[in-house]
Amino acid sequence: MAGHLIVAIIQRRDLDELRQGLTQAGFPFTHVASYGGFLMEANDTLFVAVDDDGKLEAVLGIIQKCCHSRTRYLSPISPMLETGGLFPPAPVEVQVGGAHVFIMPIEEYRRIG
Repeated sequence: MAGHLIVAIIQRRDLDELRQGLTQAGFPFTHVASYGGFLMEANDTLFVAVDDDGKLEAVLGIIQKCCHSRTRYLSPISPMLETGGLFPPAPVEVQVGGAHVFIMPIEEYRRIG
């Protein structure tokens, strides 16, 4: 099988919708729970193999439909607070979510067993 391997790292709250979308469209996938990123939160990584460009675009469309970016407000830790300062810094707005997608060519595929 020549094709592509799609690796999508998504926010945990988008997992159910994406799993359902891929399953309904007939795309098998492997799911691995992961952790990290800017906020050091739980993420999920999905691996999807496709054998032609039409299927690649279909999977990317499902990912785009199901994985949403969101605005969060974080209160950064101020060095003043660590040394007994009285006023915490104002919350900072950050964008989280969406998907980080890596697309790699598959040169060869073998099923063993």
